Amino acid sequence: MTGSTGVRSARGFLVCLLAVVAVGLFLQAASTDSALAQEGKVPGAADMPAIATLTGKIVDLQCYMTGKHEGDDPAKCAAACIKSGVPVALETKDGLVILGHGMTGAAKMLEPLAMQEVEVKGKLYEKGGVKYVDVLAVVKKAEPPAPAEEEADVEEEKE
Repeated sequence: MTGSTGVRSARGFLVCLLAVVAVGLFLQAASTDSALAQEGKVPGAADMPAIATLTGKIVDLQCYMTGKHEGDDPAKCAAACIKSGVPVALETKDGLVILGHGMTGAAKMLEPLAMQEVEVKGKLYEKGGVKYVDVLAVVKKAEPPAPAEEEADVEEEKE
């Protein structure tokens, strides 16, 4: 009988421990909601987005995070990943920004621009250290003009 008494007291201890943890979590949540209410914020609601224009490279998160691209062409791999539903991000000088387009996603809009430098305009949301842009427009950045030395060489050859 001693063995079953020990099991019962261990169960009782675990039940008490879980109850204490549950009460602690409840009190923490209540105090957080109260503090947010005093600030005029609704718990879980995002702040109003800012309209932002960002520049960077379109990447798919799977290939970007793992460093694994199938085949020899990373742009083709990224485009295929984006088309199949892998989340899309903009690699900026300040870090990654997740990209989306309302409830439909951004794959159709961004797939042709995989691994290319672009300028994205949209509604910028920030929450919990994560940045997300609901894309309104995206434009491929113009490629830099050829260096002036090459043009001079071509002119000398014509003479």
